[in-house]
Amino acid sequence: MKDYSVQQRDKVVADAKEELSKLDQRIAAMQRNIDEHWEDMSATARKQTRKSLDLLRQKREEAAEWYGGLKHSSGEAWEEVKKGFSDSYDRLEQAVKKAAKEFDKEN
Repeated sequence: MKDYSVQQRDKVVADAKEELSKLDQRIAAMQRNIDEHWEDMSATARKQTRKSLDLLRQKREEAAEWYGGLKHSSGEAWEEVKKGFSDSYDRLEQAVKKAAKEFDKEN
């Protein structure tokens, strides 16, 4: 994505939407798994799980804001918005991986 120019905006937006959708599916699957095991979790695990889910929501919202910027940015702002989305997506992806690992460790 970092190599795409403003003229390739539609491709970048489509790719970004697809990647966000994949992470959304992972987050939803993780949430279903957590819901299924909630009663079996210790109070400490529940607290950590809530904290991880809150962080995921925050990172997802940040990525969504940058995604909106991708769709509507001017040519002058393109590089900044593209980098902002890429960085926020990377942070979201890492948060998803970390949350999944933490939850797997608890179960």
